[in-house]
Amino acid sequence: MTQRVGVDIGFMDCKAIADGGATVDVFPAVLGLAESSARVGVGLGKRRTRAQRIEYEGRTYFLGEDALTESRMTANRQDAGRIGSVEERVLMLASLSRLKVDEALIVTGLPVMWWDHRRRLVRSWVGRHEIAWNGKPRTITVHEVRPVWQPFGSFYARFLDQEGKATADDATMMAGFGVVDVGGNTTDLSGIVKLRPFSKWSRGVQLGVGNALEAVSADLEEKYGVHRPVAELSVAMRNGGTIAIYRETVDLRPLVEARMQALADEVVSVSSRLWGQADRFHTVLVSSGGAALMGKALVRAFPHNAEVLPNPGLANALGFARFAQRRIFKADRAG
Repeated sequence: MTQRVGVDIGFMDCKAIADGGATVDVFPAVLGLAESSARVGVGLGKRRTRAQRIEYEGRTYFLGEDALTESRMTANRQDAGRIGSVEERVLMLASLSRLKVDEALIVTGLPVMWWDHRRRLVRSWVGRHEIAWNGKPRTITVHEVRPVWQPFGSFYARFLDQEGKATADDATMMAGFGVVDVGGNTTDLSGIVKLRPFSKWSRGVQLGVGNALEAVSADLEEKYGVHRPVAELSVAMRNGGTIAIYRETVDLRPLVEARMQALADEVVSVSSRLWGQADRFHTVLVSSGGAALMGKALVRAFPHNAEVLPNPGLANALGFARFAQRRIFKADRAG
């Protein structure tokens, strides 16, 4: 059965949602080459869980946290070159595999500043893909991919229901909206007027949570003389906010909060220059992974109409999944 899926292959996490929001999967956007290793434990604790792995085009990869712990070589590319790459395609196929989706119609997003790469993404994803998932052969067919501007996912999440139907009246839907989408490597500012993007109020800048984590990594290196990659710090923040350095448990949260405040100041400055007081907008929607850490700063900047979406890190993927329920694919028109 062909399923309609929202897929957000972010620079920090991969998010995929099916059934209009009923089925959700998230994992760190890291791949690592799988190497053979002895499955031996010390016999003093619970049995070790086998790492998830995907084999594609002759290579086998570990995913997410398993890649960080099991692999000597990891990939976590942080630039436009990842769009349409094998790395991105494997992450997409892993997302569908984890959701148990074998045939898909996909809505996904691209940062505004990299929108010109959308055809490369579509060519990479569409087609029949032969993989092995945890050692078992599997075929995944992506029939169509519908890319949209990344921040549109937040708009869809706010104003579409699980079946893809509008939840607001026509007057509200046709009003002006601003979206601040603070991702792992980019921040997208989008103006939406009468359900269409408004270029005058839209801009993408290469600022994101990754910048703050890179600064934290430098802080740790300066203090302790050790290197911790951004992907590892991102996973640590998700799992409680601490890491071990030698015999010390280091709380990352104060370091991240300080660096995120500096990043928030930059994002507020850019958005204020673009929108002024945002008085032309009905609502300014604040979303994506950085919203949880800097949402308060953006609400203070636009106190009359700013709104941080619930569970902002998943907002885009949820919006893509809801938009995918509408008749937007060629298959719908053919039917």
